[in-house]
Amino acid sequence: MTGKTGIERIHETMNRFYKSKYAIIAFGVIIALILLIRFFPVAFQGYVPQAQDTQQWRYTAQPMIEYNETHDDKALWNPNVFSGMPGYLIHLPAKFPFIDNLKDLFGYIVSWRVLMMISGGIGVYLLLIMLGFEPIVAFTGGIAFALSCHFPGLLDIGHNTKFRAAMYIPWVFLTLEYLRRKHSVLALGLLMVMLIGQLRENHPQIVYYTMMMIGVYWVMHLIWSIRDKKLKPFVIFSVLLLFALIVAVSAVTNPYLSTREYADYSIRGKEGLSTSYAQGWSFHPAEMITFFIPKFFGGISPYYWGWMPSTQTSFYMGTIILILAIIAVATHRDRLTWILIVVSIMTLLVSFGRHFGLLSEFLLKFMPYFNKFRVPAMIMVLLEFCIVLLAAQGIRVVLYMQEQDNRRFPKSILYAMIATTGMMILFFLMRGGFASMNLASAYELSNYTPDQLKSIRQTRLDMLMSSGLTSFLFAIVFLGSVWLLMAKKIGKYSFLWLVAILVVMDLLIANADFMQKKSKDNPNGLITKTKTVQKMDKTAADEFLLKDSELFRIYPLGAGFSDNRWTAYHQSIGGYHPSKLSRYRDVIEECLNVEIRSGIPINWHIVNMLNTKYVLFNRPLPLDNLEYAYNDQKNKMIVYRNEDYLPRAWFADSLEVIGDPKQIIQRLNDPTWDPARIAIVESTVQGMEKPDSASVTITDYQLQSMTMQVKTEKPAFLVVSEIYYPAGWEAFIDGKPVTIHPTDYILRGIEVPAGSHTIEMKFDPAVYHISKTVSLIGLLTATVITLLGAFLFYRKNYGGKTEFVLKDES
Repeated sequence: MTGKTGIERIHETMNRFYKSKYAIIAFGVIIALILLIRFFPVAFQGYVPQAQDTQQWRYTAQPMIEYNETHDDKALWNPNVFSGMPGYLIHLPAKFPFIDNLKDLFGYIVSWRVLMMISGGIGVYLLLIMLGFEPIVAFTGGIAFALSCHFPGLLDIGHNTKFRAAMYIPWVFLTLEYLRRKHSVLALGLLMVMLIGQLRENHPQIVYYTMMMIGVYWVMHLIWSIRDKKLKPFVIFSVLLLFALIVAVSAVTNPYLSTREYADYSIRGKEGLSTSYAQGWSFHPAEMITFFIPKFFGGISPYYWGWMPSTQTSFYMGTIILILAIIAVATHRDRLTWILIVVSIMTLLVSFGRHFGLLSEFLLKFMPYFNKFRVPAMIMVLLEFCIVLLAAQGIRVVLYMQEQDNRRFPKSILYAMIATTGMMILFFLMRGGFASMNLASAYELSNYTPDQLKSIRQTRLDMLMSSGLTSFLFAIVFLGSVWLLMAKKIGKYSFLWLVAILVVMDLLIANADFMQKKSKDNPNGLITKTKTVQKMDKTAADEFLLKDSELFRIYPLGAGFSDNRWTAYHQSIGGYHPSKLSRYRDVIEECLNVEIRSGIPINWHIVNMLNTKYVLFNRPLPLDNLEYAYNDQKNKMIVYRNEDYLPRAWFADSLEVIGDPKQIIQRLNDPTWDPARIAIVESTVQGMEKPDSASVTITDYQLQSMTMQVKTEKPAFLVVSEIYYPAGWEAFIDGKPVTIHPTDYILRGIEVPAGSHTIEMKFDPAVYHISKTVSLIGLLTATVITLLGAFLFYRKNYGGKTEFVLKDES
C-alpha cells in the first residue's frame, strides 16, 4: 500500500475545508471584500452618488431637519413645499432606535450604502447555507444578488429607501423559513426583527411586495400540509407568523399610522391612484431580453429606448445566473423551486402593468391597497431574489448529474454550447437587422434632428452588439466549464470556483456604469460629500429673498416650479412630491395655469391668495402686476415683486357657500371672483359680517404653529393662507378650540367674534402620539422575544460552553 501524495492530501484538506464552519466564515468575508473593493470610493473615501432624487429630497427635508436639530418635538409639517403639507413622507425618523439604526452606527467606518449591499448579499448567503448548500455555492448566490445591476442603479439615482427595503428581503425569507422549520422563540423573534427593520425603511411598496411573496409561500405550504396530512405543524407556524406580523405592524405604527391617515387626503387617497398613473413604468414583456443582453434597449437613460418613460437602472441579473436558474426550473422541482417559480411568474405578470391590462386592472380594482402604488416594474426585486436562489439550485443539479454520471446531461450541455455558439454567430451577422430597428423613443423621433438620431442610433447599436456578444461569450464559457466537469476534465471545486469567478466578472462588467467617479465621460458620476453640501449653498437670489423678514411665499415659474431646491430656504407654492395633497393637486392642475388676465396663463387669484410676494423667472416678465426686484445674473434668475399679493391672513367681506368641488374649481377660475373680498366655504357659516375696521398681526410663526393677534369690531370670518388639512391642525381663540373651515378649497378659515383676540393654530395630530406608544410596545415585545429566544437557544445547544455558533455539520 502506497501513501497519499502531497497533492492528494491537499485535495482532501481543501474538501474538508469547503464544508466546514471555517468555509462559512471565509466565503462570507469574501462577499464583503468584493463589495468593499468594487465600491471602495463610496465605502471609505466619502464619495456619494449625485442622485438627483436624493438631492431633491434633501432640499425638501431641509427645514424639517433644521427644526429637529433645535426642538425637542419632531417636525411633522413642512410649510415650504406646495404651500405646506404633512412631512410624514418627507422626513419623519422613527422615534425609537432599532436594528435599522445599526447602519448609522457603523456608517462612521463604512458607508451605509455598501453596508446594506453587503447585508443583502450575506442574507442570501446564509439563507442558502440554511437550505443545505455548500458555502462556495451559497457565495455565488449571495454575491450575485448583491451585484445585481438594479441595486447600484437604485443608489445612483437616489432611491435609497427602496434599496434598503429590498436588502431586507433575503433576511425576511431566511427567518420565515427558519420559523417554519423550528417553531422556536428565537426564530419568532428574528422574523419580527427583520420585518420591523424592513418596515422602518419606510418604503411601503417594497414591503407590500414582500408580503405578496410571503402570501405565496404560505398558500403553497398550506396546500402541501393538507396533501401530506400534516396540518398541526402548519397551524403552529401560521399562528406564530400571524403573531410576528401583528407585533411588526404595531412596532411601526410610528410613522405608518400617520402615513395611513394622510393617505386619505392625498392623491393616493381612498380611491387610490388613477389606472394610468398607477401603471406608469410598466415593464414590457419584450424587455425580458435584457435579462440576457442588458443593453438591448440601450441600458439606462439617456440611451434607454424601451417602453418605459426612462430608467436609471437595469434588471440584469447575470447571464450565467439566468442559465443556471433555467436549468433548475427545467430539471429540479422540489418545493422550494416551486415556490420560487410561482413567485417569479407572479412578479413578471405584475410587472407588465398596462402591457397585461387584464391582470393589472383586476389587481388595481380588487387587491387591497394595490392601487396606492405606481411603477409596476418595482416588483422585479422579487424576481432578482428568486433567480439567484434558483441559480444555486441549478448548480446543485449540475453537480448531481456529474455525481450520478448521467450520460444524457453532457450531451444536452454540448448541444446547448454548440447552439449558443451558432446563435452568437447569427447575432453578429444580424447587425444590419438590428440597425433597422427604431433604436429611438417616440419623443426622440419627434424632436431630434436626423443627424442627432443617426448619432444616437449608432451609439445604441454599438452598445447592443457589444452587450450581446459579451453575454454570449460568458454563456459559452460557462457551458464549456459544465461540459468539462461532466467529462471529468476538471474537478468539482475547480468548476465551482470557475462559475463563481465568471458570475462576478459578468456582473462587474454589467454594472460598471453605476457608482463610478465623476469624469468627462461620466458627468453624473460620484462626487464628494463636500460637493453635495455645496449644492445646498444659497444663491444670490436666495440671499435677496431671505433679507425680506415678512412672511411670504414664492412662485418659481416654468421648470423651477417643480424644483425642490427653492423649498430648502423658502416657502414655495410649488415643489415636487409623488403624494401631494389631493386638494392642492386639483388647484395646480385645474386652476393655476388658467388665464384670467390677457397675456399669460396664470390664475392670479390663486397666486395672490397663497401670499405669493415674489415671482421668479429666467427671462423678463413685462406684466403690470409685477415689479422688478432683483437679478441674479450668475444663476440667470430674475426676481419680481407681486404687487397684488394678499397677506398671510385677512378678514373676508362676505362668504359664498359652494358644496360641490367642481363648482368651487369653476369659481376659483372666474375672473370676477376676488379672494380678498369673497371667501368660498363648503357649508353654511352663520353670523359673519363685513368688518368696518379690522387688523391681523402674526406674532409668532413656527414650522407647525402660528399665533396671531386680531381685532374686529364685528363677528367676522378670518381667512388664513395656510393649507387646509383637518387631520391634526387645531385652532384656538383665547385658548378655546374653534372649528377650522375649508376655505377657497385649499385654505383655512375660522369664525372670529367681535373684539381683540389671540388666535393660535398648531399641528398636533393625536394619531402621532398614539402611534409612538403602540410602537414602543411592539419594539419592546420583539426585543424581549428575540433576547429570550437567544438565551434559550444558547442554553439548549451549548450548555453555557463557549463554542462556534455555526457548527460543522460535515
